[in-house]
Amino acid sequence: MAWVEIKDLPADWESLASGEVESLAETWFNIYHDLKDTSLLDTFNERLRREWSIETGIIERLYTIDSGTIAVLDGL
Repeated sequence: MAWVEIKDLPADWESLASGEVESLAETWFNIYHDLKDTSLLDTFNERLRREWSIETGIIERLYTIDSGTIAVLDGL
């Protein structure tokens, strides 16, 4: 793949924002507040780190994994 220069955002970049992000952030904050002192949050964070690690390896082309294998690893 050939290198392509990254272009600046358009002047009206704010129009690209989704109104759903604020709602999602509020929902996450409320759930986090309910779970912050429980083992459920630790379990969630562990699974999220695992998922991000797998996806990072795929993006960096360190390996290729089919979706079935990802599902198995994510369920550990």
